[in-house]
Amino acid sequence: MFSSRFISQVCFLLVFAQVCVWAKDVVFTEADNGGSYTLDVGDTVKVVLDGNPTTGFMWAVASPEKRLKVVDSTFVPSSPLCGAGGTYTFTFKAADHGKEALLLTYRRPWEKEVEPAKTFKVDLAIKK
Repeated sequence: MFSSRFISQVCFLLVFAQVCVWAKDVVFTEADNGGSYTLDVGDTVKVVLDGNPTTGFMWAVASPEKRLKVVDSTFVPSSPLCGAGGTYTFTFKAADHGKEALLLTYRRPWEKEVEPAKTFKVDLAIKK
């Protein structure tokens, strides 16, 4: 007969393997702005947007993170020249099921009363 410890280890491995196999990476760009998408809990979401922080404008997460958790955010310049634009990448993890509107804004952080120059929004349905 199998011991209960052996059975629990096998169950853990099966669950872990399922998460590893089924979790996927989803990449959104400006072309996906305004769309609705379905994800699974455990999926990694990347939002890749062009910007230029030397103008004072920066992309920032504007919606509260309820079901998506921020994992990382980076800016990579497209050139070593001073004043060059580049790419912002925001990485999220789908941590819980339900509906989530992911909103990012492109604005100067000190201009709180001014509307953002750009927005990026996707509506997400996150499944178990």
